[in-house]
Amino acid sequence: SCTAPQFAPAAGLPCPASLGVSSSVAGNPLPSVADLSYSLSMTQLYPSNNGITSARLSYRYRDPINTDAFGTARFDVPENKSFDLLVRYTPNNGDWYIGGYAKNLENDRVLNSIRSGSNIQGGQLYANFTDPRTYGVQFGWSF
Repeated sequence: SCTAPQFAPAAGLPCPASLGVSSSVAGNPLPSVADLSYSLSMTQLYPSNNGITSARLSYRYRDPINTDAFGTARFDVPENKSFDLLVRYTPNNGDWYIGGYAKNLENDRVLNSIRSGSNIQGGQLYANFTDPRTYGVQFGWSF
């Protein structure tokens, strides 16, 4: 209810207090979704008389994200980049393969995601970081 003397709805004069402040109603970005995310891989095959060896180098990238529905700055997560390598040998007349892999070749440890706990429990933050450089051996067999 407006008590201003110039308020006259019949004459089309609005209440000065109801004019408000204009603001965008576009909403916040979807939480945990990056604007840009891609993966590029290059595979080189090395055939021989006994089998084939493949080497694949992969690059993954994700833009910075925010994991909060309200866009609070403490939930900002930086961009994420990584290189992975996979080398595999498969014989021509066999039903098995053997290989080796290395993930996160640059050994970058960055924040991967962050979320808050229940406000009843104090609203503490839980964060996940990318794994350090990992490597190993693979073996597979079809039967």
